[in-house]
Amino acid sequence: LVGFHPHGILATGAFINFATEATGFSKVFPGFKPYLAILKAHFIAPFYRDFLMLFGMIAATKKGLHYLLDKNSCKQTGNFVVVVLGGASEALDSRPGTYVMHINQRFGFFKLALQTGSYLVPCISFGEQSLYHQVPNEKGSWIRWLQDKFTSISTVALPIFYARGPFPYRKPVYTVVGAPIQCEKINEPTDEQVAHIKQIYIEKLQTLFEDYKVIYDPEANDIEFV
Repeated sequence: LVGFHPHGILATGAFINFATEATGFSKVFPGFKPYLAILKAHFIAPFYRDFLMLFGMIAATKKGLHYLLDKNSCKQTGNFVVVVLGGASEALDSRPGTYVMHINQRFGFFKLALQTGSYLVPCISFGEQSLYHQVPNEKGSWIRWLQDKFTSISTVALPIFYARGPFPYRKPVYTVVGAPIQCEKINEPTDEQVAHIKQIYIEKLQTLFEDYKVIYDPEANDIEFV
């Protein structure tokens, strides 16, 4: 179970690396099959749904994720499930050089890892925030108020962004996959157990960021968890 950070505007790094063979996933991770989990709302529109499924994308529902990760439910092994953990709200904080991770209120991700006994894997995509720029939308502004309101109702974010028309800026993106964190399978984990594995994950994510920031984005601000 892989946590992808940060979301950026369109989670471009997640799509390129884990929904296509553009960066040679099958050679880097032989024996694994990637599944990129995205909002269920994307699967409503006819034909668009089929397009997403063609690339191995799945709806980020508890039932669907649990099926792929639970060995008793899914007989297929080597499932590499990727969740963009920050979600829609994180897209609104996407700015070049910043790494604002919306993780403090995320608990289901870690509970799922314990319930299925899955390895937790932190993943950071350096440069994701530089592919698009968005108009100023600081917290407290009327634009941000409208965006937050819309997101709370629909679960979909509406960042007002720009680059080279609909295409991103020509900026490099470096995606680093960290070491797996083993999770003991617990059918009904307590809040304390979930909080414990979450804290370990955050510490590993912080270390991964510090180790590779100097190589791939030395001008970036420090990581911020909200």
